[in-house]
Amino acid sequence: MNSSKLGTNTSEVEVTNITQHGIWILCRARELFLSFEDFPWFKNAPVGQVLNVEEPSPNHYRWPDLDIDLGLKTIEHPEQYPMLARGRPTSWGALHQDSERLASEAQAALLNGRRAQARELFAQAADAEDKALGVLHPSKTRTIGVSAVSAASLYYKAANLARAAEVASHWLGFATLPGFAREQLHSLLQSIVAEQRQPMEVAEAREEYTVAKDAGGKKDGERAP
Repeated sequence: MNSSKLGTNTSEVEVTNITQHGIWILCRARELFLSFEDFPWFKNAPVGQVLNVEEPSPNHYRWPDLDIDLGLKTIEHPEQYPMLARGRPTSWGALHQDSERLASEAQAALLNGRRAQARELFAQAADAEDKALGVLHPSKTRTIGVSAVSAASLYYKAANLARAAEVASHWLGFATLPGFAREQLHSLLQSIVAEQRQPMEVAEAREEYTVAKDAGGKKDGERAP
């Protein structure tokens, strides 16, 4: 793709420059750079398809001609989402399934007394669920709620209290977070505070903490994006 300086338009988001190293997009006076190293599928795409970018919801960018959806977090920190940035964007369903599989393996290890292995598997499951959140469309509020509770809970079971609290606090700031998720994340934060105050008395209870889900784990028919 040749380097080119592009004109302006009146849309909320636009591609303003394409260079030999990547593309620049402008959204509400903020410039974001997507390098071809981190987002290689743009490199050889037709210019017209790269230019056709939309923002269907805040901080969610879509290239309909390329069937690419990216969240702001993925663009700003591609190193945290390598499966999304360096390959083809991975679906929520695939990442969520990975998380569930790893959590199941962690639970089995825990029941067999292999606590160190269980914590490592819980950490991997939490990372997968956290990455799954990064590809969800903001309109999928119920699925976001389920995944947010799952990710925070898994970090808690992995004994990563700081990350569990960070994830819980972040999604509690999501205006349309469903009530069930808000209640469960608040409860989790209370458990974290209690453990930080009395770590020796509460640590064993963490091993019995069940990943919170709504009844049956259903998502009201929502499908992976």
